Amino acid sequence: NPLACRSRGFVAASSRKSIEKSTPEPKAKLTARRRRGGTAVIDHRPTPTTVETPMHCGMLPLSGGMIEVCGGLGTLSSAYQFHGLDPEVIYETAQFKQRILRDLFPTSKILGDANAATAKDFNHERPIWHVAGGPECAAVSNGGKMLGLDDERTHTTVNAIPTIAALVNAFSFTIENVAAISSTKNAEVLIAIRSLSNKLGYVSSPACDLAEVE
Repeated sequence: NPLACRSRGFVAASSRKSIEKSTPEPKAKLTARRRRGGTAVIDHRPTPTTVETPMHCGMLPLSGGMIEVCGGLGTLSSAYQFHGLDPEVIYETAQFKQRILRDLFPTSKILGDANAATAKDFNHERPIWHVAGGPECAAVSNGGKMLGLDDERTHTTVNAIPTIAALVNAFSFTIENVAAISSTKNAEVLIAIRSLSNKLGYVSSPACDLAEVE
């Protein structure tokens, strides 16, 4: 799960427990935060004493939203919505899944190919705090051909989420994938994600546990 965070005097918080698809491989997680003046910075904002603590795991409600890429049936959108971030846009190419997503998230915009995302896709009247998704893993998974960057589908894996995050000036992004992304073909796909993320102004944070990679 590459997670990238941009410093705006706010620290993103999310549940690290999620509903996973049945898979023989553990999930990998990459964390990152935004540079400020060439230095990685995270600022903590004190909780206002005049605001009652909400039910979203103690987090304050946010005036903003999130975007899911490769939305599937909206598992990530549901999780972030529970924690106070409503999905503004969900990208999913399968039409039958799009119909389900429209029923589940009637106020969200359901679109197709994330690689075709433009600024017109988004409501710029409120901030997008987070972009998340689980793009194609066959290029690195033990259950696939493990072609790495030679698999054309890795274009989405590498580019879609970081590019959209930068496009909407998102505070953070998460890319869910299998643990083998950190080893297949010398981790070339993971290295490509990190390289693009750095070019867009995001930096890696240390892994939180053994189930994560930087």
